[in-house]
Amino acid sequence: MGGAVEYSETHSASTNANGLFSIQIGEGTAVSGVFDSIQWETGGLFYQIEIDLQRGSNYSLNSFHSFTSVP
Repeated sequence: MGGAVEYSETHSASTNANGLFSIQIGEGTAVSGVFDSIQWETGGLFYQIEIDLQRGSNYSLNSFHSFTSVP
């Protein structure tokens, strides 16, 4: 979990009756970087999800994953 952040965004999501939510990467409010400038072809990109259940600014790390390509 290191390296430069190319793009960061926030979302305000609501859950359904089952407690599930859905967001689309690139459709949030940009915090830093430009989504369309990400160089996807270079590979080695990761995404990190942080959640604040109180809807403030006290985010905690929820998960960290690498992007994988689909042929």
